Amino acid sequence: MDDLGTDIIIIHPFTHDVSQSSAKEFIQYLIKHLEFPPVVGWSGFCSWARQGSNVSYLKALGEVFNYQVHIAEPVLASGRIISSSHIRNLITDGSIEEANRLLGRPYRILGEVIHGDGRGKRIGIPTANLDTGTEKIDSRSWCLCMPG
Repeated sequence: MDDLGTDIIIIHPFTHDVSQSSAKEFIQYLIKHLEFPPVVGWSGFCSWARQGSNVSYLKALGEVFNYQVHIAEPVLASGRIISSSHIRNLITDGSIEEANRLLGRPYRILGEVIHGDGRGKRIGIPTANLDTGTEKIDSRSWCLCMPG
């Protein structure tokens, strides 16, 4: 991100409410809470695309609300667009090696080590039980990058 001239990165949770908001509502929310015009990146794969918003619409909103739109071309692997939903599907289907390749790093699960029944220890193979919560692969966030 530093090579792109980014000084500030703001990560916003991708909640159900955010997913249901329109592009205009979300831009107004950012301007109100950040108190400066955002730089909006568009890849075409957000919920706004499903709601009929497109690059032209976001650019028109940019004229009204004084922000810039930068188009991010999709990243392809083997002729297929790499998307978070595709990677989540790979993980769900057990194709971890392919998911790792597309992620550019190993997929990892975070959680808290908790006590189990001790069955592994009793047979000489101690194990760690990991409480991963309910959202192993569905956590999503908005990432807003601000050039300096």
